[in-house]
Amino acid sequence: AHEKIFELATTDGLTGLANHRTFQHAFDNMLHRATRQSTPLTMVLCDLDFFKKINDSFGHPFGDVVLQEVPKVLAGSIRNVDLAARYGGEEFALLLEDSNINGARKQVERVRRAISGLEFRHSGNIIKISMSFGLASFPEDGKSKDDLIKKADQALYHAKARGRNRSVCWCDTQQAE
Repeated sequence: AHEKIFELATTDGLTGLANHRTFQHAFDNMLHRATRQSTPLTMVLCDLDFFKKINDSFGHPFGDVVLQEVPKVLAGSIRNVDLAARYGGEEFALLLEDSNINGARKQVERVRRAISGLEFRHSGNIIKISMSFGLASFPEDGKSKDDLIKKADQALYHAKARGRNRSVCWCDTQQAE
């Protein structure tokens, strides 16, 4: 019973990923460890592209199916030391421990391609989806949790503004300006 209560308190019911509260707690711990050990940590925010259109066109039950399948790709693409979480709505977060921006970029690109390869069937139609990613890395891009989340969010905004279905590192947004 205690294990079930713990699971309900730490896991998002729809996606099966860590919930937002668990993500925040894990981020604190991982950032503390990265600071203490002088190792990198990359924060990734990812958002399904045009998810509102999916819900509006095919209905919320179909949107829920998408929200159940995408996390399987996210969770299946990370190491045991990493964390995949539902950040809110159709937005997810990845914490890639001991992963610098170059390693994280390669990993995220593999995830992005895998998600773009997903096919969903609805009323005889095949529906494809895509996802955009924003990355920020400790210590280069920021030293605090708030700073890394803010910069990953800005990078995600850049990915959306530049056409979606792409990953953008915060450091790349600075070179473009």
